[in-house]
Amino acid sequence: MDSHKGMYGGDEPLHGTNPVQGVEFCSISEKMFSLETLLKITGDTEFADLLERIAYNALPAQASDDFSSRQYFQAANQIELSDRLENSFEAQNHKGIDFVYGVLTGYPCCTTNMHQSWPKYVQNLFYSTADAGVAALLYAPSEVDIKVADNVDLTITETTGFPFEDNVNFSFALSKSATFPFHLRIPAWIKNPIVKVNGQIVKGRLDRQIFIINRTWNNGDEVTITLPMHIITSKWHQGAVSIERGPLVYSLKLEGNEKVKNRNDGFGEFTEISTNEDWNFNLLKSELNQLPSSARIIKKPWDGSYPWNLEKAPIEIRIKATKFPEWKLVGGAPIFPESTDSIGKQNSRRLELDEITLIPYGCTTLRITEFPLINL
Repeated sequence: MDSHKGMYGGDEPLHGTNPVQGVEFCSISEKMFSLETLLKITGDTEFADLLERIAYNALPAQASDDFSSRQYFQAANQIELSDRLENSFEAQNHKGIDFVYGVLTGYPCCTTNMHQSWPKYVQNLFYSTADAGVAALLYAPSEVDIKVADNVDLTITETTGFPFEDNVNFSFALSKSATFPFHLRIPAWIKNPIVKVNGQIVKGRLDRQIFIINRTWNNGDEVTITLPMHIITSKWHQGAVSIERGPLVYSLKLEGNEKVKNRNDGFGEFTEISTNEDWNFNLLKSELNQLPSSARIIKKPWDGSYPWNLEKAPIEIRIKATKFPEWKLVGGAPIFPESTDSIGKQNSRRLELDEITLIPYGCTTLRITEFPLINL
């Protein structure tokens, strides 16, 4: 079963739903390539939805910003990345270094494999179509040169803050006016998209989550699609809850402390990361029942540079939560207590409420993504 970040649980073998167990970086790169291949063959937008979820959540979370270092495994809930962790299938074989950041840690396959992910994703943003048109099936800032209609040259410049913002703009530069269809994918999570041509709302034909605009296009035409994003919740391991908005999953924002280590054992130098910040929070059922009004969306200034870190995260969600003292690290891992029921039976007046900050999963290194839910 696919998780909120688009990946199954697989730390070598498939495992269950526990959010402290990980998934290998190679699995992310190869699944993206498989989905890109399936999308080309079938045109099925379900593959694009899943591919987008992986690219904008799981992929950037597992590598350093410059892709010179990576985790062998990443987990949805990870508070400490150290060589004492034993919560993966390969813990003994790899001497505890599956979750730390390194070049050779875990196994070196991910270092040679991870770099295919972004370039191949970019190669699949646009497609020529059988009806002599063009399709935009994945959204990201980009530019493409393509032939349309009767061999007419078209350059499309796509400008957008997606997946953090909901407007995607396409500017057309044509060698001459031409009649052809422009295909736009409507993500499965969207309810009421708005499509405009030169500022005017247009009606098109919707075919299996593809919005098709067939018209005569002129040089300088612009198309804007607005994909309204709404905060929703999803339920996971032992009833834990995650917060999502549009294609993005959100996780608790945690500052990390880095420690470089070398055991001189063949795995090379690696970086351990831990935090001194509070992380063991419950979400409140009463707050979630009042979404979206109970959450605050904070949009930060963003110049379009690499956004996948704490400093550049373009958006935050703030929501009330309460501490769960019984939830503690076990060997460095935030393993859920056997039962979370008792916390909900406490006198609510004794519970202090905190406003916690969530940021996109892909911007995090340490994180809580699945939160226990308190029935208050």
